[in-house]
Amino acid sequence: MCRIIRDGDGALRTAVEAARSDWLIVLEPGARLRAGWAEAVIDHVAKPDAGAACFRPPVSGHLFHRWLARLITRRRALARGLVISRHHALAKCGPGRQSGEDLARGIPVRHLAAWIEPPVA
Repeated sequence: MCRIIRDGDGALRTAVEAARSDWLIVLEPGARLRAGWAEAVIDHVAKPDAGAACFRPPVSGHLFHRWLARLITRRRALARGLVISRHHALAKCGPGRQSGEDLARGIPVRHLAAWIEPPVA
């Protein structure tokens, strides 16, 4: 099941508390996961030492498009998406943390063997 939560006062914590799963995937609006993402996430969360993870930017397409996608993913913490445990997300939902971008900022992540098409905006 997927729920869309809009940023706002308390929305992030409310969304994390409402989650029924032990793991969350947080994406920017317009981001698209490429084929194979589910298997990569399942493999990752099955590991006993699994921590936060992100997806890889595209490796195919026009050179300019790949360059632009990499530039975007460097500027925004959530541009590569975020796979995070519910427990870890709740710990990060302190005062002043109101968006998915706030949640993703400053977290050490592993890179999954799956790709994401970040929104170009």
